[in-house]
Amino acid sequence: MGGLAGRFLAMLAGFTITAGLTSAVSILLPKLVPAWAERDGSPRRPLLVAYVGVSFVAASVGGYVAALIAADYPLATALALGIVTLVLGGVGTLQSGEKYPLWYLILLLLITPIGVVAGGLIRMKALGAL
Repeated sequence: MGGLAGRFLAMLAGFTITAGLTSAVSILLPKLVPAWAERDGSPRRPLLVAYVGVSFVAASVGGYVAALIAADYPLATALALGIVTLVLGGVGTLQSGEKYPLWYLILLLLITPIGVVAGGLIRMKALGAL
């Protein structure tokens, strides 16, 4: 898929995959491991750590897919998606207030764009470009 529209659609697909995977696991994980959540549903530390790991993996898959779809500029598209996730993550962090611990918010803010770029780099490696 080429051109600016193709890169935009690639970023949209990568973002959708990242958000979808993260959301699905965020819904399922507390049900699968109820001891990781408080009675009111708020996450305990093990659940927060799992969310960070899942966010990295989901972002990597999203970055890979974005780079796969944007065959003409795979790494640039993954980098652009990484910037988008950083900006949106920053907005989300500011809106979350004191709902989550600061260490978690900062780690999540950093790990998601790093995961997206890692996915793009993995795609570049698969293409033999790295």
